[in-house]
Amino acid sequence: MVVPVYRVAGTIEACLQSVAEQTMVASQVILVDDAGGDESMEIAVAAAERLSLPYEVVAHPANAGLGAARNSGLALAGGEYVWFLDSDDTAEPTFLADLFQAVSAAEADFAICRTRRVAPDGTDLGVVEDTYWRRVCPGPDIARELLRGRLRAYACNKIFRTKLFGNDPFPVGQAYEDFVPVLKLALEAQRVAVVNRPLYRYRDVPSSISNRFGEHTLDLLRVSEQLDRLFAARGDTEDFADDLLVHHYRQVLLPIANMALRSATSHGPDDLTCAAVTTVRDRIRSREIARLARIGELRLAAAAAVLAGLPGAYTRVLQWR
Repeated sequence: MVVPVYRVAGTIEACLQSVAEQTMVASQVILVDDAGGDESMEIAVAAAERLSLPYEVVAHPANAGLGAARNSGLALAGGEYVWFLDSDDTAEPTFLADLFQAVSAAEADFAICRTRRVAPDGTDLGVVEDTYWRRVCPGPDIARELLRGRLRAYACNKIFRTKLFGNDPFPVGQAYEDFVPVLKLALEAQRVAVVNRPLYRYRDVPSSISNRFGEHTLDLLRVSEQLDRLFAARGDTEDFADDLLVHHYRQVLLPIANMALRSATSHGPDDLTCAAVTTVRDRIRSREIARLARIGELRLAAAAAVLAGLPGAYTRVLQWR
């Protein structure tokens, strides 16, 4: 298990408490000190000692980001399976046992469960993913679900066979660093096991990368470019063309515009929010909107059309949501 630690003084103890409460004992807990400059690591080590967790520490000399932290932890992972647990989240006590049973029974390459969002005060905000009817799927089928956004590509709600990762699979210095590595594993997987229960608890805070607009938000464009290169190298871009198109609009262009416009509404427009919205609008193509409509993505097509043609109306609709 790999747990990056960076400025999580208020949450790391609860995170490690949920590790200690697992009905299946973790054989290795790797705490990656990503040089946050606060007391987070001291709290993490004290909690691991108190909870008698089999922990090891990897220390970065300077902050290197989540991708680098996961790579450093993965390099020390000695078990057959690895779990990337985010240090501000927790998991249900049966997370490890249920996912291990699923991946073992299916002889799968990795297992995935659904995710429950919780507020910082513990309020239940609902389950992220819809019920998924299949229990064992070919990896490419899961890849399509990840691209369409019906399943989530973050690393934290999965356990993987460690041997599937090469060296340093997560990009360094980039936000949304887990999407492409996880998708690549799905494309290459023979089987993926799906546990249809929300066993991972994602702590939804306004300051998180996924909620806070900034320069990092534009890294979503880098993710889209990395996907294009990945599929081009594989030679199956055409097979996944519709899925890639949906991903580009649903998980890249519209989220960038939404976060930029919400930031502009809350704090006033600035150069970055204006540039982000302009960048998105410049990348919307009428032929792609028509194609989205043809493949049944009518709401997505409509949202893109309004953003491109009537940005003021789009902003007003966004404020009501």
